[in-house]
Amino acid sequence: RTSTLTDFVIGNGTLTLTSFNTIGNLSGSVTTGLVQMAASGLRTLTINQTADGTYAGVLGPNTNGGNVGNYVKNGTATLSLTGNNTFDGSMAVNNGTLVAGSAGALSTTTTTVGNTTNTTLRINSGVAVTAATITLNGTQSRLDVGTANQIGSATVSGNLGATSGGSWLFDINGLTATDVLTVNGNLTLGGTQSIILTNLGGSSVLANTTYTLINSDGGAGLWSGAPTFNFTLPTGFVLNAGFGTGGYNWDTSGEVLQVQFSSVVPEPGTGLFAVAGFGWLFLLRRRTPRA
Repeated sequence: RTSTLTDFVIGNGTLTLTSFNTIGNLSGSVTTGLVQMAASGLRTLTINQTADGTYAGVLGPNTNGGNVGNYVKNGTATLSLTGNNTFDGSMAVNNGTLVAGSAGALSTTTTTVGNTTNTTLRINSGVAVTAATITLNGTQSRLDVGTANQIGSATVSGNLGATSGGSWLFDINGLTATDVLTVNGNLTLGGTQSIILTNLGGSSVLANTTYTLINSDGGAGLWSGAPTFNFTLPTGFVLNAGFGTGGYNWDTSGEVLQVQFSSVVPEPGTGLFAVAGFGWLFLLRRRTPRA
């Protein structure tokens, strides 16, 4: 039997589901809240998130001995998980954005990101998710590295695969600052990988400076694959054609993905002028009058 339920705000209590279920928006700020399943067989809870929300409690397993509970994120809105989840099945992100705001947000099992427009898994800055495997299912599957609109680093403790393509979102700001993703397990890429860089403004980006986007930080995993990389760059950014493969370095033995730029992007409010024939260079900064 499939039942469609309304929105749930989970407080200091337990929501127990005994069949396949679809609910509306999920939220709750209490860490002791619990959602769990208690049914025979393979059971799935689909969360249809149509309004942004945060759930701080636990997404639990199927408590009916030996049976498995899965979770599906639907809906175009953002659901942030900040609890220590213990579900024993899989997590599927089929639409909208799922934010891993804690190490246990994705439990210790498998998470897949669907190949539909703007379907996104975001791992917040400072979070090292414990999921065994994360899979991007195609060129429209997005992995957003770090908390939105700030520079940070995130870690996948297990394996990460995108053998049919994927999209990766990184912020960049300052002389040497970009979001950085660390993968401690196996990283396997194939197909077309789209790297999307967003400039948060601030200091100029230095020409011929190497920016690391993905590394292993000495992890025990293996890197493999020969993907094609496409870059979507902010205005004024130009890849350094003399670095690596047309401006990027995908090194499976050194376990890094790096980029370089060949031109300097001026700070907002700064003009750069050269006088031909004299070699003079003036740097003018527009100042905002003080009140």
